[in-house]
Amino acid sequence: MSSKSKKIPAEKLSEREKLRKKKKKKIKAIIACSIAAVVIACTVTALILVSRYQAKANELYGVTWTPVSAKNASEDEVDVSEIYDVMYSNYQGSLTFEKDGTFRFWMAPGLPDDGTHSGTFEVDGDTIKACFDEGTQTEFFIDRDNGEIKTIQLGYNDYTVYFGKSANQ
Repeated sequence: MSSKSKKIPAEKLSEREKLRKKKKKKIKAIIACSIAAVVIACTVTALILVSRYQAKANELYGVTWTPVSAKNASEDEVDVSEIYDVMYSNYQGSLTFEKDGTFRFWMAPGLPDDGTHSGTFEVDGDTIKACFDEGTQTEFFIDRDNGEIKTIQLGYNDYTVYFGKSANQ
């Protein structure tokens, strides 16, 4: 008889079958553990990204944003006072957003009591859709640098006013 035609005793076949089944179980266990590790890693990564995004989103709230610059329709930088044709050097302004969906906006010479406007807003990506209490709607645009809010832009007539974080923050 040749070596190819030798019969393997049933006992050895049974042992080999048991070993093969054990190896299969080990492989399945390794695959299951690997899949679980990948799922856990993906979940942790997603949680980290969500928390970073929420932290970035929250940097909008509770911050006083003040006018830092303005540009006219030709994209030339102009003094903020030019927007209202005011020659006062104490031209000021502020913009605040609260977590409850309300905002306050003030931009004029004098004190905030001279003309603060308020309303509600929603954030849609890098666009803030705002509705003033009297019904006027507008949009503010968020300009980011490496994910952090650099300025908030507001179109006013033929000007764009850029608000940055107040130096007092």
